[in-house]
Amino acid sequence: MTTREVRARLSEDWLAVWLGFALVVLVVLGVRPEMPKFRWGTDGWFASTSAARAPAVAALVTDAGAKGDRQLAAAATALQSALGRGDRALRSVRRERCPCGRGAFARRGVGGGRR
Repeated sequence: MTTREVRARLSEDWLAVWLGFALVVLVVLGVRPEMPKFRWGTDGWFASTSAARAPAVAALVTDAGAKGDRQLAAAATALQSALGRGDRALRSVRRERCPCGRGAFARRGVGGGRR
């Protein structure tokens, strides 16, 4: 067996095929992985979670400022103010020129929310 044949058998595509085959075999044999449970967060859950995370966000703002990372400091400050207001959608904090070359501006988001 040549080196080229070994590489062909171990390529990324064949690895995906073998992993998929192994997963199908495991499911047929009765192995059932626990599926994640998704649900909408309530306002009470968000308020308690954001209050619990407030010290970590404040530490992030302080550390980013101390290390001179202006972009991280701006994003962390925007997150801190959004959490303080109880706003569940963090909006864009800056605008950049669009790489399409048409002179348009593209909105750049920091976290979730609309872009």
